[in-house]
Amino acid sequence: MSQISITIGLLCVEIAVMVWLYFQGRKQPAPGQIRLFPYRGAAIFTALLILVTGAHLISLLTGTQLQPRRPKGM
Repeated sequence: MSQISITIGLLCVEIAVMVWLYFQGRKQPAPGQIRLFPYRGAAIFTALLILVTGAHLISLLTGTQLQPRRPKGM
């Protein structure tokens, strides 16, 4: 398998996990119980993973690395 297909597959899985975390976080907990898993924190972490994977996919498609806006050492 090529790196592009693996990255696209990983991005699809990350988006599916993000959607699942969103809907799980919107569900009301049972009365008298607290949530044991921090869905919002996991969703934020998954969003960061999606951004990193998207940047990696862009670099694979264009063939060049993404360059920072400011020069090094500033």
